Amino acid sequence: MMRTHGSAELPRLAWLARVPLAGGGKVEVVHGHAVEIGDGWVVEGVWDDMFENGDFHRSEAFFGSGLRVDGDGTVHACASTALVDGLVYAVDHGSMIISNSMVVLMAACGGRLAVGHDYRSECSASLRGLFAQPYALTLEHGAYVSLQRLFHGNLAFDGRGGWSVHMRTKRRGFESFDSYSRSLRRTLRAIADNGADTRRRVPVAAYSTLSTGYDSVAVTCLAHEVGVNACFTTRPDGSRRGPSSAMEDGTTIARTIGLQAQILRAPSTSATTMLEEHFYAPTLWGSELIFSDMAERIASTDGVAIVYTGYHGDKVWDLHTAQSYLGDDILRGDTSGLNLSEVRLVAGFFNVALPFLFARDIGALVQIAGSNEMAPWRIGNEYDRPIPRRIAESAGVPRFAFGQRKQVAMRNDQLVFNPALRENFEQWLATHCGLGRGRLRASLMLDEVGWKLGALLDAARAPPSATRWARAIGDQLRLGRRLGHLRFVWAANDLADRLAAAAPELQAPVSRH
Repeated sequence: MMRTHGSAELPRLAWLARVPLAGGGKVEVVHGHAVEIGDGWVVEGVWDDMFENGDFHRSEAFFGSGLRVDGDGTVHACASTALVDGLVYAVDHGSMIISNSMVVLMAACGGRLAVGHDYRSECSASLRGLFAQPYALTLEHGAYVSLQRLFHGNLAFDGRGGWSVHMRTKRRGFESFDSYSRSLRRTLRAIADNGADTRRRVPVAAYSTLSTGYDSVAVTCLAHEVGVNACFTTRPDGSRRGPSSAMEDGTTIARTIGLQAQILRAPSTSATTMLEEHFYAPTLWGSELIFSDMAERIASTDGVAIVYTGYHGDKVWDLHTAQSYLGDDILRGDTSGLNLSEVRLVAGFFNVALPFLFARDIGALVQIAGSNEMAPWRIGNEYDRPIPRRIAESAGVPRFAFGQRKQVAMRNDQLVFNPALRENFEQWLATHCGLGRGRLRASLMLDEVGWKLGALLDAARAPPSATRWARAIGDQLRLGRRLGHLRFVWAANDLADRLAAAAPELQAPVSRH
């Protein structure tokens, strides 16, 4: 029912499947070398069950992606529980082609992003929740065509040409911090055991990310309970100006918890490699570039890694989450984490964003945060998240060391750091957009002025509205938004072009090769 073929040209965790729409044919899968292969399934990820069973399609706590063919012929294409990764699919020559990578699917179907199309709404589609799915992404392929994207669910084919979408989770109904904490810790232990299973062909290391905010500190404390002993964090460099001088210092918290702190270098022309392009390919907001050094370090190993992150903690753990977010859905406030969805496949890591576990119980969690039992862990300001504070303080992290003031550690620079990629991007801008270097340099200068003004207002503890106003003015004075859009189109199309040339097996069923 399934035929697999490894490709050295694909990102190590990427896969692409062709499922015959008429039914009855074999499912053909081409995959990167670190994808795990089982009896009737392929997977890159971890979940809360025994690895050898391959039952990730049934898990409510699945981080990664996979494909499974059941004995009755049903094909399950499975997306992550977290809305930081998804599946993409499209109809092509009588088959549904499905992948965990937009770039890989574009290389396979020949479609490319359109320079003249406005992608802002499509890039932020995941903010609209689970029930508006699937989300379309417009491509140019002679005429306009669409990819479809799915998060937090399975795409199921019944073997007779029919298919349906199934959401991954349901509500649990937590009544207290203890009931939530027990479920969270029990699930996390099962995920860690799955990753450490010796029946895996590719060894899995484990890390967390750590800042001085609530979410990453709580996640790091929980991860340490299941054996994680190293974290990626930042530390300001007082001897230099620029991005590295403005970074948070997570090393003190790491020492308090008992973790080895791996200090991330700030993006720069000397420290950022060709992996940088993969950060720009998922959306027009490349805000996770601070993790380029982390991606490089993981990519240099022979195995893959779990990286525990705190994405979506700003909603499920915040005392003041607005009522509009508290329904039976997962509604995000931003797309943070999604920009890791392509680079993680190349570097080889699973983005285990723990706050997405039980995220459909957000109403209950916010109610718990405001309950009498949590009063000792409320601090009475607008930045108040008693659930992660209780987790961290119970692990020995001092109250003053974290969660004091909301900070932004990630910046969306409109420039491209790596010199070779920057030259490529500038040539592309001149060729496809008529945007010469003089106008580009002026835009980047205004972008820098806008960010410095925002930083000064932050340092002066100006009201958030003043900072937003200053940056909004900056947006009107520069080409920043347009450049972000063009950088997204350039990165995705350039990567797809190169992959299509290197891996022709993507463009036809594997059995023909």
